Amino acid sequence: MFTGKVASIIEEMKELIRIYINSDVLIEIEQFNNKFYEAALQEMDRFYALIDNPDFDHDELEKDFEKSLIEILGLSSREDITGVL
Repeated sequence: MFTGKVASIIEEMKELIRIYINSDVLIEIEQFNNKFYEAALQEMDRFYALIDNPDFDHDELEKDFEKSLIEILGLSSREDITGVL
């Protein structure tokens, strides 16, 4: 009787955990992904605005972007940069 009750509680807890993961955790993951995607698009737009500006200041770039991204600016065209990224 005791073992049956413990087994029943374990099964109930498994079901509650499954429900929690399938609803709350997945919603949080989706919200995080959406916010991350939006931030990445904004950063990409800012990066391309600097690339498209022929008078961009290299000192300003070093404050805002990582060195590896600045090195990519040495490529000749926006398409080449997009391909590398």
